[in-house]
Amino acid sequence: MTHNDLIDVGRKWLLKPYCNANYIYGHAGCSVVLTELCANTRYGEMPDVLGFCNKNSILIECKTSISDFYADQKKPFRHPALSLGIGSQRWYLAPVGIIPIEKVPEKWGLLEVQFDKIKVTKKCVIQERDFHSEFNMLISTIRRLNVLPDDHIGISKYTPLTGNFANSKKKATFCIQAEGVI
Repeated sequence: MTHNDLIDVGRKWLLKPYCNANYIYGHAGCSVVLTELCANTRYGEMPDVLGFCNKNSILIECKTSISDFYADQKKPFRHPALSLGIGSQRWYLAPVGIIPIEKVPEKWGLLEVQFDKIKVTKKCVIQERDFHSEFNMLISTIRRLNVLPDDHIGISKYTPLTGNFANSKKKATFCIQAEGVI
């Protein structure tokens, strides 16, 4: 599998609920998933896959080789005692057999993939994270939506969708009306 293949598998995994969200290592389906986003983070971290779900953030680092895994361990934000990294849940994702389970850092989890199926080989533990960098990543994502200041849309009225829209496969929970429109 290529690095991009692993990123796609990790993204799909975060979009679906895993296990039971009440478990320490489980999660509901993430409402926001970012992949390989380059943003101004405090320590230069650029996660392969980052999902946001309720109060947790879930990082997935994709590794196609053991040398890539060892190189990742040398990054300053990976130092376990400093808690500088992104993600309250942190996972490595690799093809089966690439990363030895005993080499995975203490609080990190290991996901192994074979034929596009993910197996949890080692569970992760919730840990401290770099909120500042996560916030910057979300702001960077919003800026890229390309909404120009002079063409802004203000939310002046919340209108629940009813009728044919309610059962649509492309559900929306509300519609936005421009400022001044009632």
